[in-house]
Parts: sequence; structure tokens; C-alpha cells
Amino acid sequence: LIALGCAVWLVGDMRNQLHAIGSQWHGEDMTADWSEHPMVISAVGRRLTLTEGHRCDARLFSLLSQIAYGLELPLETLMDQCRAAFPAKGRPADTNLTLSHVTRKRVITIAQRRKLRRDKPAAYLTLEGLPPLGQKLYVYPTVPLIVCLQTARHNLYNSQLLVCRSYDATHVVAEDQESGETHSLSHEFVRTACRSGHAYTIASCQGRQYAGSVALWDTRARHWRKRHAYTALSRARAWEARSIED
Repeated sequence: LIALGCAVWLVGDMRNQLHAIGSQWHGEDMTADWSEHPMVISAVGRRLTLTEGHRCDARLFSLLSQIAYGLELPLETLMDQCRAAFPAKGRPADTNLTLSHVTRKRVITIAQRRKLRRDKPAAYLTLEGLPPLGQKLYVYPTVPLIVCLQTARHNLYNSQLLVCRSYDATHVVAEDQESGETHSLSHEFVRTACRSGHAYTIASCQGRQYAGSVALWDTRARHWRKRHAYTALSRARAWEARSIED
């Protein structure tokens, strides 16, 4: 590509950008420093390391930097410190990040019930999601949805965040929360290919930032790791927006 006069840009940290998913990508180990990988070298071999946080406040950025590059603490000690810093509020947040689908569904049930009581909509659409991962959805304007697709189609893709703007007897009009694009979705599509956006697993939150409150769940689960804590904690913009619920 360079020989053809193309400029190659790689965005991300080859040393730690895959912490949240796991240690492998397509069967290849990703735990080493990949700075000398041919793909990195093809980007002219220059590396820019950012030392100031611009996506969150300075206090949260400092904590995240300590988790990523500071003294290695036992996981239990690290999470005790995080729970003290971000105490539980006893309720779902605007966005809820979980490790398991079981917890995700439990939190959604609570969040939907609270939102219905708070909003008191004159009418709403009830759709039964497909088991085992889907569940009952209460749809009306301002309700968040997340798309679940194996392959993208018609500008809809997996983990896409939508918000309901209106609905009628056959369709739901939803707006992409990131692009602002509007989609007219059939009730059947929403029932089978969407879930509530009140909560989703950590794997679906990567690359995103949330302006509202963000809660972590499943932090005492046996599969919980530092990589999960780092990714989930780094999704909020402000220190005060975080809470660790369990």
C-alpha cells in the first residue's frame, strides 16, 4: 500500500486494546507487544502515545491509567478499591454493563419496570423476545434498544444502539443513537433482532462512551477479570457517573 502511495493509519494500542475480549484474536495470541508487527510497521513505523485523557475527567483517567500500567494488584484488592470509589446506588443506571446474559436480563426487568413507573406512558407496545436471550420488551418513545444480528443489513448491525421515537400497529421508528439515522423496523424485527438497551454485556460496550450514569454488575463472578473492570470503568465520562452494583 505504501508503495502505491497510500497512507496507513492504525488507531488503537497494539499492547492492550484487546484486554476486554480475551487473549486471542482469530486463534492467534495477542498478549505480546505487537509494536513490530508488519501491519504496524506498514503505518510508517511511527507511534503516538497519548498521555492525557480527553474522553473522561482527570480523576477517572488517573485511575484507569493505574489499572492499565500501574502496580499489579490482586484482583480482589483492586475490586475492593473500585467498590469503595464507586459505591452501589441500589438501582440500575442509565447504562448497565454485565458479564452474563442472566444478569443482563435480570437488570433489564428491573430497569424496564422503573422506567414504566417513572414515565407513565399513555400507551406502549409489548413484544415477546425470542428465548433464551430475548425477553419481554415494553416499547414506547425514549426506550433504548440494541440490535442483535449475525450479519449487517440495511445499515443495521450487531450491537447498534437505537432509541424508539414512535410506533404504530406494524412498525417501530427508531433512531441510531450515534449517527442519528432513522430506521422503520417491523414489530417482528424488533421482537426477534432487538433487545432492551437498558443493559448489555461488556463485549457490546467496547469503543463507546456514555454521558449518563453507568453501573457495573457481575464483579464478583468467578470469570470476572481486570480486563473487564478496565473496559467497563472506562465507558463513563465522569467519576461520579460510575457505580458498582454487585
